[in-house]
Amino acid sequence: RSGILEGIFSYIFGDGDPNRQVEQVRLREASRVIRASGGAVTAEQLAPFCDVGDPNELGERFLVEEGFVLPIVSQLGGQPEVTSDGDIVYIFPELQISARDDRYERSGAGFDMAYLEEKTLEFSR
Repeated sequence: RSGILEGIFSYIFGDGDPNRQVEQVRLREASRVIRASGGAVTAEQLAPFCDVGDPNELGERFLVEEGFVLPIVSQLGGQPEVTSDGDIVYIFPELQISARDDRYERSGAGFDMAYLEEKTLEFSR
């Protein structure tokens, strides 16, 4: 339980955004998947880290439109390439070989790394 002054402060100014670091965590986890795949991934592999609409509502458009991956592709320096089969693969040259220390990658920042889910914003404490 919080005190009366904390309750009033929380009511007037709010409690802050519990998801303020979600974008950094999202990019970090996407880069981890890309590194594990050797620097080349498909849109389906990046979908858990993107803001994708409901595939059931999108229907056939979900299989054709891959615009939902563009924010991650552009922020991590990826390039789309078309395979001989006509599939689109996103290549990330900077993430193919990395000598970076993985301890930074494992820092959780308060988010569950197995499944990235935004936290709910409570009105007041």
